[in-house]
Amino acid sequence: MGQYFIIVNLDKREYIHPHDLKRGAKLLELSKDPIIYSLISYLQIKNKPKTASHVGSWANDKILFIGDFEDYSFFKQVIVSFKNISKEAYNEYLIFFKVGTYL
Repeated sequence: MGQYFIIVNLDKREYIHPHDLKRGAKLLELSKDPIIYSLISYLQIKNKPKTASHVGSWANDKILFIGDFEDYSFFKQVIVSFKNISKEAYNEYLIFFKVGTYL
């Protein structure tokens, strides 16, 4: 048990759910996860190439880690009304770096 987090872009109304990528979603797990760190970095690249739609798409946007305990109503609102880009962004990231696809 514990508090689980999602990574939310308030400006784009998008989020990444670590569980969709088979990653841990507790704050300590997220802070030590190289996959999550790399994916967030990929989304924030400022000099974005035109070959990928998600690369750099979160640059200069307001990004929050939202927990399911601290404000469950907002957490639920994000899940229901924001776009989950977890799998498509991660697959694009893997293809971009020529690793293959994941999900």
